[in-house]
Amino acid sequence: MITTFLFWIGLAAGAPLPFAGVPLAALPGLGLGAPDVLVGSDAWQAPAPGGWVRHHWSPDEPAAREAYAFQRATAAQARLLPVAVPGADEAVGDAGLVIARRTNIVVVVRADDAPALAAALLAAESTVAPPPGAAPSAVDADGVVRDPYGRRAQR
Repeated sequence: MITTFLFWIGLAAGAPLPFAGVPLAALPGLGLGAPDVLVGSDAWQAPAPGGWVRHHWSPDEPAAREAYAFQRATAAQARLLPVAVPGADEAVGDAGLVIARRTNIVVVVRADDAPALAAALLAAESTVAPPPGAAPSAVDADGVVRDPYGRRAQR
């Protein structure tokens, strides 16, 4: 009930909706392999044609901006330039590496045709979160319960 109320308040205020992430079940349809969740975070990494993708979920946009800045700093040697990625609020990269942010999501793609794959990932983002108390989709190697998006399940 409160979540629905906040959803409508966000729409009325014109605030961008936070994304729940890409459902892990959708990854094969994007040409990605089985994901590995990154321990201690709400992120996963999956093999992609010619490389890999890393998907970071943040609870809000300011946290995603920080994650985006961190990813850009770690790739500073590559001297990435702004690049157009449909659906991204901001993105840097080239044909083989893209770092992109959309609202509260950051994707890092090192793969063949990285801009197109980054755009496909951003297009697959969902604003629908699993309902509270929904069955978890997985438990990772450290015993952390994960939701269908690979995020640590909220308790």
